Amino acid sequence: MLDRVDRAHRALKAFTADASHELRTPLTLVRAHAQWGLAHQGQEAEVRDAMMSIEREVERTTKMVEELLLIARGENRQLALARVPFDLVPVVDEVKEITEAMAIDKSLVVRVELAEPAWAIGDADRTRHILLNLATNAVRYTLQGVVSFRLRKEGSMVGVSVQDTGPGIAPEHLELVFDRFFRVDQSRSRELGGTGLGLAIARLLAELQQGRVTVESTLGEGSVFTLWLPASTTQADAEPDAGLA
Repeated sequence: MLDRVDRAHRALKAFTADASHELRTPLTLVRAHAQWGLAHQGQEAEVRDAMMSIEREVERTTKMVEELLLIARGENRQLALARVPFDLVPVVDEVKEITEAMAIDKSLVVRVELAEPAWAIGDADRTRHILLNLATNAVRYTLQGVVSFRLRKEGSMVGVSVQDTGPGIAPEHLELVFDRFFRVDQSRSRELGGTGLGLAIARLLAELQQGRVTVESTLGEGSVFTLWLPASTTQADAEPDAGLA
C-alpha cells in the first residue's frame, strides 16, 4: 500500500510539473505579444500579427485545459459513457471523412478496409473521439503516403487500426507516447499544434469502455495504433447501461 501511495504521489508531482511547464510556455508567449502590441500601437500590420498570435495561443491553451479536465473527470469516474452495442463501420466512415479534410493539403491517401458490420460494446461518441485522436496524429506526422483504417478481431475483442506511413516510433518510446505531454519531437509537435494529450485521452477513453489502445511501429516505415473494444455479434448482446455517473 505504501508503495502504491508513493507511486501515486510521484506521478502527481510529475503531472503537476509537466502541466505547469506546458501552460507556462503559451502564457509567456501571450504576455510577450501583448506587451509588444501595446508598445507598438502605431504599427497596424505588426500589431494585427501580434493579436493573431495571441489568439492562436489562447485557442491552444483552451484546448489543453479542456483536455486536462476531460482526463480528470475520466480518472475520477465522473465521465458518462454508454455501454451498448454499436456498429464501428459508420463511426469509422465519419472519421475517414474528417481525416480526408485534415489531409487536404498533403499528399496523403486515406483508405478504409471495413467490408462488413463490426459490432462492439461501448460508447460510439467516445469511440469516435478516440479514432479522431489517432487519425489526427497519423496525419500530423505523415507528410505523404497512406493513412488506412482496418478492422481487426482477436478473441472476444474487435479492433480498428489506424495505420500510417510516417517516420515511425523508436522502440524505447512506444509506451511513453501514451504519457501526458510526451512528444518524441518536442519542438515539431508544438509547431504542428499538438498538446501532447491526445494519446493519453485515447487510452483513457478506451479503458473506460473496458478496452485498450495498442501500438506497433517500425522506424522509417510507419506506425499502427489499434483501438480494441469488447465485441458484440448482435445488437442484443448487451443491455443499455447509463455508464459512469
